[in-house]
Amino acid sequence: MGATLPALDRLLAQRQGGASALAGLYASNTFCAVLGVLATAFWLVPGLGLLRTVAVCVAVNLACAAGALLLARGAGALQPSPPVPEAPAVHSTGLLWRLAATGLLGIGHEVLVVRALSQVAENTVYTYAILLAVYLVGSALP
Repeated sequence: MGATLPALDRLLAQRQGGASALAGLYASNTFCAVLGVLATAFWLVPGLGLLRTVAVCVAVNLACAAGALLLARGAGALQPSPPVPEAPAVHSTGLLWRLAATGLLGIGHEVLVVRALSQVAENTVYTYAILLAVYLVGSALP
């Protein structure tokens, strides 16, 4: 799952003459993930049940795979990407500590939000779905 975004960026960059579309792809991927989480928790599972919801999700994933294959065939064989010059290595321990602190604060914030939402949404699957949607939106915002 983690390789689909870079693979799609590479495919689109080849079609657009080398211009990366990663920001737009990431935003649309995150937006669709939010819609998927909310639709699954609040609409599909209550309406179809868990087993049928899993079957719908499998069918959607297979349709996405078929669409990706059609895109790849339409683009022809993928050409190797031109070599990218290496960025200079950053050897700043201060930067690493700031990144670690940011990650720790993000996890702490997520835990606090889960605790707060559990009081409102009664600690159900809906709590998790709302939290995940908010976290995805927050991670996609600049």
